[in-house]
Amino acid sequence: MALTKTLSGALRHADAPDLAAELAAILAEDDLTIETAELTQVSCGIVQVIAAAQVTARVLDRNLQVQVAADTPFATALDRLGLQL
Repeated sequence: MALTKTLSGALRHADAPDLAAELAAILAEDDLTIETAELTQVSCGIVQVIAAAQVTARVLDRNLQVQVAADTPFATALDRLGLQL
């Protein structure tokens, strides 16, 4: 059974280490779905943490799904960075 982590509000570079640790701990135990629609602001550091979590998930043979709603700050950040998750 996959866990769901909903990200909300403004997440900045300073939030990245805590988020990285939390995602790594979850992926060590289970599959994960990350909901991003409630984010109001997101730094490229947060996007990097989520991209790195995808690599971790593959190494651990876990399923990581990132839900990206159109016209949201997270979708805009991905577009500006030229990424698809």
